[in-house]
Amino acid sequence: MAGEKECVALALGNAAGLEEAPASGNDPTAAGDDEEEEVRNDGDQEGRSKGLRKCVQNLPWSMGGDAFKRLLEEQDIKFASAKKRKGKTVGFVEFDAAEHAEHAKVKLEAMTGSKGKKPKVSDALPRSWEADETGNGDAKEENAEPPKDVSEVVTPLASQSYEEQLREKRDGVATVLRKFVRHTRKCCVHGTPVPEWLTPGKEKGGMACDFEGIIASPVVEGYRNKCEFSIGSSADGESVVGFQMGMFRKGITAIGNPRNCRNVSDIAKFYAGALESFIRTSEFQVWNKENNSGFWRMLTVREGRHPRTCEEKVPTVAEVMLVVQVSPSGIANDAKMKEYERMARELSSAAFSASPPVTLTALLVQEHVGVSNAAPADAPLISLAIPGTEVSVQHIHDYIGDLQFRISPTAFFQVNSFAAEKLYALAGEWAGLGPNTLLFDICCGTGTIGLTLARKVGMVVGIEINADAVTDALTNAKLNDISNCRFVCAKAEDVVNKLLNEYEVLPEESSEDNAMDTDKKRFSNVVVIVDPPRSGLHPTVTKALRVHSRLKRLVYVSCNPDTLIANSIELCAPSSTADKQKNGRGMNIKGMSSMGYARQRMKNMPNSEPFKPVKAVAVDLFPHTHHCEMVMLLQSFDYSLNFHFTIAWV
Repeated sequence: MAGEKECVALALGNAAGLEEAPASGNDPTAAGDDEEEEVRNDGDQEGRSKGLRKCVQNLPWSMGGDAFKRLLEEQDIKFASAKKRKGKTVGFVEFDAAEHAEHAKVKLEAMTGSKGKKPKVSDALPRSWEADETGNGDAKEENAEPPKDVSEVVTPLASQSYEEQLREKRDGVATVLRKFVRHTRKCCVHGTPVPEWLTPGKEKGGMACDFEGIIASPVVEGYRNKCEFSIGSSADGESVVGFQMGMFRKGITAIGNPRNCRNVSDIAKFYAGALESFIRTSEFQVWNKENNSGFWRMLTVREGRHPRTCEEKVPTVAEVMLVVQVSPSGIANDAKMKEYERMARELSSAAFSASPPVTLTALLVQEHVGVSNAAPADAPLISLAIPGTEVSVQHIHDYIGDLQFRISPTAFFQVNSFAAEKLYALAGEWAGLGPNTLLFDICCGTGTIGLTLARKVGMVVGIEINADAVTDALTNAKLNDISNCRFVCAKAEDVVNKLLNEYEVLPEESSEDNAMDTDKKRFSNVVVIVDPPRSGLHPTVTKALRVHSRLKRLVYVSCNPDTLIANSIELCAPSSTADKQKNGRGMNIKGMSSMGYARQRMKNMPNSEPFKPVKAVAVDLFPHTHHCEMVMLLQSFDYSLNFHFTIAWV
């Protein structure tokens, strides 16, 4: 979930040419910087004019980036970089010389492209961050002025009072609810009846449902239990462990010290400083994003708090995990292992000699050689023994309410566990859970939501793609003596239909040989909780949830307002009376937003009862930033089925 990376989107359909659209930025506290930025083959982007960046139209719909590059190589075309996404008919190519670009234009336009059309090569429009105020596309913002302090990037609302922050977030959520109405109304075509909730009166302010405001975070200062610090150089060239001062695509690569970031804990700041001091004595270099070289890349600090300290202004930390990401390319194994051991000695010495001493429970090194700091799930993790303990561990523990949770290095866990406790309690209250409830926890992570509600339901079935998180979830169930939980490691879109139907067995079809049949008969109430990554729910999952006849409630956690609305459209828009499209290839998806694509997918949605939004409330899990979460209750139109929907706007 929290931390998933997306490919750079392509903006299509401009009559004068095509332009690469920038990837959406990430929360600097959570993920560091713009991980989606493309890296050229030679690492040198200076001196290339607009005429050396070309867009190629009328390419095959099914062609991906690798196939596009092979095509160029087969045509003996010399290029610096090339990219194309499946589902698009356009690609982008950059060249080092004008003669290479001209040669490519001749070669490609002599070929036959998509649907018999010949490829068309033209200048790509300048990307938005490359144009100056006069519209000159050749003026790059490589020397853009960074903010004076990185806290302006990480905590942009910190200068406001907390009451002002809450008002701003409340207004933002209200805007999302109005936007939801506008986009869903666009689905009501071809005589499709318009539900009453899509014509909200003045009493609702044009919103999809009653909005009950925002719930404040119990902890406002230093609340994050996880911080991901970038390692690089400051504007003065010093090695720094902190956050990026701005977006890489605007030419800002400097790293700023996190000392003034109010959402970062004192312990996280301490370890950022301790590692920074060590790195300045290391013979290995810090990571350089401009040429993708260096050794030291990122520091992740995870903290486990003591239980029942929700009322404390500063939560008490019981355990701390440090994960140091490095790029070991070209470094001898003996040399890097000696440096790891020296780092372990220095960090533990700094922790134990501090006054008062600082906790250090787990220390790991993650080796990753890719361009982005977003390492794959199978990136090697080396657990280091902490001097003085001679013990190496790979997890820590945290609490939500009275439940203890084991957390692995890459597993998702809410960064503000005290506010998350309020969110989960509210979701459980609105869900109307009972002993006859079968609760599906989709994208369950370490099982936090399902386990906190497990004692109120008959059974919990969790689905999660991260194997380490599933292992943690199973362990967490045992730690808390919870036996009515089952966790499945898989992509939700691959198993959700099967699992939903697995528990839809009528009593007369039960078999004495199947021990699960006894459980299946007693679940008269089916509830689903969803906690997807930024990309939202897969269309297969959304479709399965909407058409499932026994599904009564759902809790949806989203970290993106755009995918929030897109998924809501597919769950709540009325079924179209028009003929269904046979497949997605009939859709015109050029330049389409996620909400527009959702409206197109509605044309393939089987006739089914939509759900109605009833009420919503926001929960602030991220003080001092623009982000918050919200809970929305949806109810079936036949009023015999209720649908519960929780959204995290992150």
